[in-house]
Amino acid sequence: MTLTLPICLLPLVALPVLVGADPASDARAALLSGVTEIVAPGAIPGDLAVTGADAFVVLTARMGRARLPMVAAARYGKGRAVAVGHEGFLGGQSLRNAGNARLAANAARWAAGKASGALRVGLLNGDSAPVRPVLEAAGCAVSTVRPADLPGALGGIDLLWLNQAGLDGANLSRTDAVRQWVQRGGGVVVSGPAWGWQMLNPSLDLTRDQTGNRIVAPMGVAFSNAMLDATSPAGYAVAGDTPDAAHAGRALEALRAHADGRAALTGQGLEQVTTTLGQAVGALGGTRPDFTRKVEALCADRGGNAVPTRAAPIAADQVFARLKAVLDLQKLRRLPAEQVRAHPAAASFPGPVPAEARRETRTVAIDTRRPEWHGLGLYAAPGEVITITLPAAAAGRGLALRIGAHTDTLWHLARWQRFPEVTTSRTLDAPVTKVASAFGGTLFIVVPERCKLGSVNVTVGGAVASPRYVRGETDPAEWRSRIRSAPGPWAEMEGRLVIITVPSASVRDLDDPEALMAYWDEVMERCYELYAAPRRNRPERFCVDRQISAGYMHSGYPIMTGDDVAKAFCDVKLLRGRNAPIWGYYHEMGHNFQRPEWTWEAWGETTNNLFSMYGADRINATPIGAHPAMGPDAIEERVKVVSAAPGASAYYARDPWYPLTMLDLIRQEFGWEPYRKLFTEFGGLPQSARPRTEAQKQDQFLTRLSRILGRDLSGYFSQWGVKNGEAARKQVADLPAWLPASWPVK
Repeated sequence: MTLTLPICLLPLVALPVLVGADPASDARAALLSGVTEIVAPGAIPGDLAVTGADAFVVLTARMGRARLPMVAAARYGKGRAVAVGHEGFLGGQSLRNAGNARLAANAARWAAGKASGALRVGLLNGDSAPVRPVLEAAGCAVSTVRPADLPGALGGIDLLWLNQAGLDGANLSRTDAVRQWVQRGGGVVVSGPAWGWQMLNPSLDLTRDQTGNRIVAPMGVAFSNAMLDATSPAGYAVAGDTPDAAHAGRALEALRAHADGRAALTGQGLEQVTTTLGQAVGALGGTRPDFTRKVEALCADRGGNAVPTRAAPIAADQVFARLKAVLDLQKLRRLPAEQVRAHPAAASFPGPVPAEARRETRTVAIDTRRPEWHGLGLYAAPGEVITITLPAAAAGRGLALRIGAHTDTLWHLARWQRFPEVTTSRTLDAPVTKVASAFGGTLFIVVPERCKLGSVNVTVGGAVASPRYVRGETDPAEWRSRIRSAPGPWAEMEGRLVIITVPSASVRDLDDPEALMAYWDEVMERCYELYAAPRRNRPERFCVDRQISAGYMHSGYPIMTGDDVAKAFCDVKLLRGRNAPIWGYYHEMGHNFQRPEWTWEAWGETTNNLFSMYGADRINATPIGAHPAMGPDAIEERVKVVSAAPGASAYYARDPWYPLTMLDLIRQEFGWEPYRKLFTEFGGLPQSARPRTEAQKQDQFLTRLSRILGRDLSGYFSQWGVKNGEAARKQVADLPAWLPASWPVK
């Protein structure tokens, strides 16, 4: 159940201490000339860390109550660079917005250092090809540059336009050559959300391996991994933006003045400084040690406590404690495994390992035909070295070791109840790899998609056993006599289609793991059944956590939820009961299976809930009322509202319960089979026939479902405010019109 925060229209808080006048004001004005707002529909921009004296913030976006740079620029020697937190601002439909097109043209001109005249732009790999006509209209001669053409092609252009990953994996000399070319007078525009890059490259280092950072981080601008929110109803507004507060160098000066008593920071100003510096230090890694050392020196001996707990969380205004957490993590990432020690916060979460627990060596066969996480039934104690040995032929083939299932990071939250980042991952590039985590965690071998190594024997040394049940493999008697008592603090219960990660305390008294995992496998079977989805080649996952990154639960791999439901996850009698508290579990699994073809813009929290209702009906014998908002009385009240003024409002786009009622009334009369047939139809469409626009989605939903039912639903849809096109209505006009039997007005 994802929590959506309202858009904050408050202006960015200006810091009380600045380093003289802003030397970048003219440059910023040039970049934003003619720009009032930029948009990127459907895109979530990433942030940038701006630290350099010759670097400046151009435009910010929200993270919580604070703002972070979303567009930044820098002078570097004789050259210039512009960095943008999402390529969607510079391509596709966004360029139809005058502000986006103007920003693209301004960025090219400013970065190349040519306000007018001929300008030669090279698009690396043809990246952002839609921007070509915008640049050409601005007087640029645009060509395509291939990585293999570098560095030679740089002599024939003034500006290189590229994606954040444009030279990933290429010979590093090419990336270095681009940066050196900028220093001699060239220009670059580079864009992309670093959080997306990190998701696609979980085992790589953002500061070391990403093209964008290798080029611009030495210039005082670094791509960071936060997800940013809009600042205006349509997108990101220039008016009201005060970018100085998002410049980490200026934030450091403001914090120093605060610490010295020269200019106190309070409330949102303190939160802004904390957020700006925390993200900057985290993004820079070891690329700007001078800046990091200044932050460390300021935080030293100021009572920073980086041990958040449920009883004593760390709040956003505890600036030194929060910065200490960032600094701690950065230090840990740079240490060799043998030097890592347990972090004090590990004792609170994920939890300690008994000192007397036996450290063991175990060899496990990994079937690499199945991608993603493979549990081992082993746990890494905080601060202890784990040794991974695999065949030489498997080294460097994409396999990785993951320590910890709790992948949610909490840096953006106003209060931390646990350390904000507790897991680590390491690629297995050598036959023997040593890894340690200061927080410890469940051990997994991670297999990439389309791996062709077959079965690989992996030997793990230095870990302790943790409870793990595998349906169809683990002997239930052995589970009861030995496995459930294993000392690791977190357990894995693995079905054929679903895996759940819970505190070991939740399964210590579980006598029938087979019945439990049969339930969870049935949940998944039913999900595949309703959505007519092709079988995935790996199980879905649920993971219990003390605190998660968003909402009460959220979808993903794993689906995350709070630890208040840990026991409920393992109580099969409760889970199978009529009116069981299962709505959220089914809701998030539904999110994992939503398809854009049949999910309208307003239905992001609706079509997933079809599975909440289907699962409750088929598994829990609760066809109506599995959620209080979908009880008979609540449904009747919505029907009264709609039927009293049919079509007067877009009822289908109100809170999720209105469209869910709209769909459920069809289900109540015709059953679930029409929806299964509908999803089957959509799934079988060739790419060219799939609806893309909102109007196409609504029209195809109407025509396909009407034909399946043998009823004309256009009048019913119209009552809910759906404005289907005339062509779609004509396609079903030969069918008998339909309204629910219980509809008040015929």
